[in-house]
Amino acid sequence: FPSHDNKDINPKLKVIVRNEFCTSDTIASLLSLKPSIIIDAIDGIANKCLLISQAREHQIPLISTGGGAGKMDVSQIKILDLAYTINDPLLYRVRKKLREKFQFHKYTRKKNIPFGIQTIFSTEIPVVNTCPAANEGDNDGVGLACEQKMGSLVAVTSVMGIFAAS
Repeated sequence: FPSHDNKDINPKLKVIVRNEFCTSDTIASLLSLKPSIIIDAIDGIANKCLLISQAREHQIPLISTGGGAGKMDVSQIKILDLAYTINDPLLYRVRKKLREKFQFHKYTRKKNIPFGIQTIFSTEIPVVNTCPAANEGDNDGVGLACEQKMGSLVAVTSVMGIFAAS
């Protein structure tokens, strides 16, 4: 939001926009701003886990988002604790790394122990694009990102963003 719109939403709201990636090199300066809440939409597992663990360590509430790749049905977007998310390969790997590297509870789902992180994700099973046109040689590669196997539908990612902001 442009800064002049923030006061229309909430007169006490202060949004600080930083145009930089959250990495091990930047996390300290980002957290030095002392945010009252963090919205995480990082796609990289290492940096996502770093932000989640640091938010927990600094007791800053965090809302995280799962992966939108290969998802098409916005009606399947849910908000649950990270421990209870399903059908999201990104979040599966995030949970695993948080347990292995950042001392989050092991086997949380089996013991019904939440991570304490509200997460927006889709319960939809991702659709993998086999992209046969990439092998035909007729398209000169224009407009196709077949090497990635999955793309994102803006309808899904925008709804995830709206959920996170609300």
